[in-house]
Amino acid sequence: MGVEGGPLKNSSFAPSLAPDKLSEAFEHSITWEDDLWRADPVDVPEVHAKARRKFNDLVTTVTSGRGFHVQERILLFHGQSGAGKTHLVRALRTATHRTGQAYFGYAQMTPDVSNYADFYLRRLVHSLEKPYDPDRFGESGLSRLTNKLVLDSGVISAADLDTLRDATLDDMQLARLILRLADDIVASENFQTRELDINIVRALLYLQRRDPRIDQRIRQYLHGRQLTPIALEAVCALDPNSGEDRSFEIIAALGALVWTVERAALVFCIDQVEDLRFFDNSEERFQRAVRDLIQIANRLTNAIIIISCLEDFYGQVRGLVAQSYIDRIEKSGPVLLRESRTPEEARLIISRRLAHQAEISGGGMSFPDASQFFGPQFFEEFAGLSTRRLLEHAQTRIREATATDQDDRDSDEAAAPKTSFISTLAQALGQAVGFGGGDDEPTSTMSAVQYREMWERFANESEAEMPTDDQELVDVLSAALQLARDEWGRAIDVTVKRLELGDDLPAFDLTVRHRTGFASDVRVFLCNRPTQGGGLKRQLDKVLTAMQGKPSFMLRASDFPPNKKNQTAQAFRKFRDGGGRQLLVPIPEWERMMTVREFTAHHRGDAGMVQWLEGTKPLSSLLSIVHLLRLDLLGRSVPRLVQKDMDDPQGSLDGFTGDTAAAATGEFRDRSGSQDPANDDDVPLSMILDENGTYGSSILSGREIGARNRPVSLNKSILKRHAAFLGGSGSGKTTLALSLIEQLLLRGVPAVLIDRKGD
Repeated sequence: MGVEGGPLKNSSFAPSLAPDKLSEAFEHSITWEDDLWRADPVDVPEVHAKARRKFNDLVTTVTSGRGFHVQERILLFHGQSGAGKTHLVRALRTATHRTGQAYFGYAQMTPDVSNYADFYLRRLVHSLEKPYDPDRFGESGLSRLTNKLVLDSGVISAADLDTLRDATLDDMQLARLILRLADDIVASENFQTRELDINIVRALLYLQRRDPRIDQRIRQYLHGRQLTPIALEAVCALDPNSGEDRSFEIIAALGALVWTVERAALVFCIDQVEDLRFFDNSEERFQRAVRDLIQIANRLTNAIIIISCLEDFYGQVRGLVAQSYIDRIEKSGPVLLRESRTPEEARLIISRRLAHQAEISGGGMSFPDASQFFGPQFFEEFAGLSTRRLLEHAQTRIREATATDQDDRDSDEAAAPKTSFISTLAQALGQAVGFGGGDDEPTSTMSAVQYREMWERFANESEAEMPTDDQELVDVLSAALQLARDEWGRAIDVTVKRLELGDDLPAFDLTVRHRTGFASDVRVFLCNRPTQGGGLKRQLDKVLTAMQGKPSFMLRASDFPPNKKNQTAQAFRKFRDGGGRQLLVPIPEWERMMTVREFTAHHRGDAGMVQWLEGTKPLSSLLSIVHLLRLDLLGRSVPRLVQKDMDDPQGSLDGFTGDTAAAATGEFRDRSGSQDPANDDDVPLSMILDENGTYGSSILSGREIGARNRPVSLNKSILKRHAAFLGGSGSGKTTLALSLIEQLLLRGVPAVLIDRKGD
């Protein structure tokens, strides 16, 4: 099939969606580290099936308790650029986290590292701070580990756990309690299978306080750093980090806890190893990096190591690395990840992306067979290309074949002969690698990729730490909001105005305007005081006075306290009743804001910087930024929650706490792999409501109670689900239901009404 004509234009399955929207199905052909922590909705398990089986078999062996007898716990994945190495690693993490079989650590070998053990420890802790569940998100891996430690140990009573979490204790009293609880845990029968580092047990117990001041010190401790005398006062149950092997000891301690509390494997992957060649003595660096990986495998029988690198780089360094290292790396047999896709793999990849695009477009599109859409010869023609090149050419084919007649008439080249097949392929390949053409598009694309690589390296080398002063945190957030605005070009206008409410309550007013017409004006409070001793309660009391009827957000760097019948919980309920929302901004997100600010400051004014910001949007993936700027209304992934907020049964809809899942892009999965939410609680509020809808495009359901009296409208597509109207007698349930049905009938949607009064 040539480019001109063919089934794509003439098929009855041609979509009604605009060509630029359809072509988005083939975007994101490169997997970046930021993508690693969430499931890939377009993954095709048949690609690299051998490597997946090998890894899964090893995980099963290790989690069954036979890891002690298995020496082949180092896997080498190698292949050409574009073979899908990082994509495979993402799929392996997703699979093992769905089943709870592993905790996954990941490190890109991009920074200039002098001590690889220290680097591995930092990257492991960084990975554990990411949401554990790749589908529904929620708690981080580290939170999951510490929660299972205290809930499943069988040695901590409910009374002791309540005291640890909520009692008013000074630093010394807290230390004594943690010392006693840690001793009980280590001495208990449940924890006798592995020798535990009691200091790491103590550190995880400290995290149960949900105190940002303590959390930050524990994070530094888990990084193997020495705490200053002042910092150590808050966590004085911990012994100093000392000894040359301290990084290995902490990694081994975390791995032992992973096994003890969950009988899970600790997987650690180093990726993009070929980037070592950008430094002097790359062979020596590779040997030191591998030496420390072998050390981890030797210390942990539940450790699985993955080395992912380009085939030619491994061939370059292999002959210069000690034979004993080669024997360990290759004992399980290196796995070659082939770059070329078979015709069947190509069809599966294209089909999955078309189906996903149909899903996220509201179900109005259907592509029963990709061969009918592209034509039967497409996959035969492009068999042998890498996944990346295949996607690029599929996108080119769609853009050309779905061009409108008007576009053809307006084009200066309308009368020119159609591009040949070979020319089209060469253009697609040239744009991907920066060859050919004198136009600016390939250059800017290449520049964006270069900036992304520079960003990954900068982020990995960054040592940004969350400030201890809350006023400084407000400065960090204010700068991040302005940078996030720049990520969307002229689509958003953002104004931040600091409020003077005292040093104990940092706050600012945030005004947001979208070019679509949406506008919001909210008040933002930062409440990082500990719950113990009434510090958070005093902040809450001041917040309630300072809200002054405005919609408000309350931000916190540690978990909000669980629902109880105490005064703090009552104050939270008053805050929510007054239109307030709670938003968790964990420490890694604060550090991401600081890192992006520093990176953009280094490259301000550089050519390509604007394109990188708008293309990558490094801040717009943060939950706090999405909520505050309402980026879900601009097509950003809609946050969806797992943790219920206090006693609010609608916590999963309100967007108060937890982490993001790509609800707007259809990335819902249950354990069976289904793309649909398990129940309606999984649907985010911003997907149900249509805040900018008009009477013709949405369903009017009522008006807000209060001074604003704004109309509340529903997205029509959400009404394809079951719905229930709950309320007391005389509250208007039947009236609301009949109103919605009437509006649907006026739009030509049929309805069957059965016994509307229940008689």
